[in-house]
Amino acid sequence: MTIEEGTVELEFHEPMVIMRMVGIPDAAEMLRALAEVDRTTVGWRFNVTLVDLTRQVQAASAETRKAIAGAVKTTVPSRGTALFGASFAMRTVGALLMNVINITNKTSTVTKFFNTEQEARAWLDQRCASER
Repeated sequence: MTIEEGTVELEFHEPMVIMRMVGIPDAAEMLRALAEVDRTTVGWRFNVTLVDLTRQVQAASAETRKAIAGAVKTTVPSRGTALFGASFAMRTVGALLMNVINITNKTSTVTKFFNTEQEARAWLDQRCASER
């Protein structure tokens, strides 16, 4: 079975960034998406990120993970990242990746995995409420 190259669908609803992974986005696609997030959120006071993994068929490649870790250097403070729809393997790889990003960028973005989008959004809404 051949899996086609994936994409990242983005939505912006200040202060929320919604990233929906479709297929298996490669390093170039992830860098494009992260650059768009950085450009769009530049005037925001903070952001939270909702990541939908329900249509990502497997974890990103090592090359893609390395590109993500090196590219996540936004100027807008993140108040949390909520991921949902991930398999156990994807959760494990994702947790490791977020730890690398926090260490590399000297940040402490809180990242949590949820079973449903509703649970993830509720947690992000709480994170946003604490900023008001």
